[in-house]
Amino acid sequence: MAYCLISDVNDKSISDIITSANWQNADIQKCIDEGSDIIDAYLIKVGYQKIDLSNAPLIKQINILLAKYNILRNIYANINPSKVEQRGFIEWRNKAIELLEKLQDGNIVLTDNDGKIVSKRDLRYTPIITTENTKRIFKIAKEYEWSEPDSTYNDEDVIGEK
Repeated sequence: MAYCLISDVNDKSISDIITSANWQNADIQKCIDEGSDIIDAYLIKVGYQKIDLSNAPLIKQINILLAKYNILRNIYANINPSKVEQRGFIEWRNKAIELLEKLQDGNIVLTDNDGKIVSKRDLRYTPIITTENTKRIFKIAKEYEWSEPDSTYNDEDVIGEK
């Protein structure tokens, strides 16, 4: 689930570049999805829920920054890969990652569209399946006896690897 739309990303700052590269909406959507996956990787693991993130304007702006970076990175990498680092759009990615790290560490408070604080959920999970009442087919003993067989299957009638 992306946190922004194609129309949010395809603004005046990159629309001419997208048009000249002959990119379609599907290409732009892939870059948006890549950006939202990065956001999820940072924030879902610390307790934020996707539904809460989708209502936060800061997350939308971070997704836009990451999507624009991904688009320009891909376009310029095909044209001249050695000059990608010299482009100013690298700062978009750096700013987005900086904000994500601050959110992850709790240094920034995330709010939703109404200005309410988005809180992290409790990350304690309860297992659905346990083995407490499982009857075992084989007895599991504390001591094991391992022995090597005296003969091997080196006959030509054996199928498989030798």
